[in-house]
Amino acid sequence: MKNQITYIFMLISMLISCQHIENTPSVTKTSSISKTNNSLIDYQRLMKINSPFEKSVELYAIEYTSDGLSITGYIAKPKGDSTFPAIIYNRAGFADASTIARQELNYIAQIASKGYVVLASQYRGNIFSDGKDEFGGKDINDVLNLIDLAESLLYVNKDKIGMLGFARGGMMTLKAARMNKKLKAIAVVGTPSDYLLVAQNRPKIYHTFYKKILGDIDTNKEAYIDRSANNWAEEIDTPVLLLHASNDNRVKLSHSENLAAAFKKHKIEHKLVIYEIDNGSVENNLQNLRDTELLAWFGEKLK
Repeated sequence: MKNQITYIFMLISMLISCQHIENTPSVTKTSSISKTNNSLIDYQRLMKINSPFEKSVELYAIEYTSDGLSITGYIAKPKGDSTFPAIIYNRAGFADASTIARQELNYIAQIASKGYVVLASQYRGNIFSDGKDEFGGKDINDVLNLIDLAESLLYVNKDKIGMLGFARGGMMTLKAARMNKKLKAIAVVGTPSDYLLVAQNRPKIYHTFYKKILGDIDTNKEAYIDRSANNWAEEIDTPVLLLHASNDNRVKLSHSENLAAAFKKHKIEHKLVIYEIDNGSVENNLQNLRDTELLAWFGEKLK
């Protein structure tokens, strides 16, 4: 009976793995998973991705420890022995939704091809990593630990580390800049800056998602405030680039406009760029313009 249960469990695990592979890049192991000489990286594996950037970029899957949990992440670096500025990339999504897969790995490699070391975390609480996703709670440590990890890499210029986040990842980026003053510049794309407002304006998503994760808005208001940069904008002293679509149908433009106004009030260096489009969000439209703006920003602040 025990052998049957074990066999069934193995089959289920294989099915889950196969399902995930369909959504991830076509990769080939060029070295087995192994220990590294870096005490902050538990394991790493060199990956080969079918992308236009593989000739100039090395991509590694890594595992690192955060609050005692094993977290999966990635490092992309230009080939060569030089030192480079670093950008920490924070993904959107929650738990297994929008985990880093083919599209994001290609995007990470694309940024690296412009002369940056790019680090990214899957965060805790999904098929890749231990723990529970708290949507900007203790999982912020999974991002903050990448700053220390970046500083430990011999090919990173530790005085030139920035951070980039999309949607939920933007919230993580703003929180990281609030908590760690080592970042030289950050950029956020289509990012909510007031989760109390989100909860009020989108009652369906509040009841189906936010209330379950963050608790009742009346009895656990602090959890929403803690994730809302509008409430602590003055605590960020890192230059901030805000990108937003004029008619974002998921995160209203007012989130970036209000945050920019708060930065202006507190004399925080920032730049707000609004893209005039009929519908949708910046990350899904006008990608070339978006990336040109992002690279110009980080090029000015980190190079």
